Parts: sequence; structure tokens; C-alpha cells
Amino acid sequence: MIGEEISGDTNQENITTEYLEKTTCILPIHLQNRLEVQEKGEELSNRLRLF
Repeated sequence: MIGEEISGDTNQENITTEYLEKTTCILPIHLQNRLEVQEKGEELSNRLRLF
């Protein structure tokens, strides 16, 4: 679950590359693939990335 989903700010269906430029996110691999940002951000453990 994404933190913003808990607060109601957004959900994983609404996240765009533009949204990543404005916020700090940790994304799982399936969202990285959907947004085509696998090589951007800082790599964390378990294929998570910080943007």
C-alpha cells in the first residue's frame, strides 16, 4: 500500500511520472515497470526504488 493511498491523496492508478517529480515515493517493481522508470531514482532493497 502506498502512503498516499492511506491518506486518500492518491492511489497507484493515479501515479504518473509528473507526480514522481513533485513528491518523494518508494515504488515497487510493478509500478516502476508501468511508469518505465526502472533506471531512475535510488535503488533500495528488494528492487524498490526511491524517487
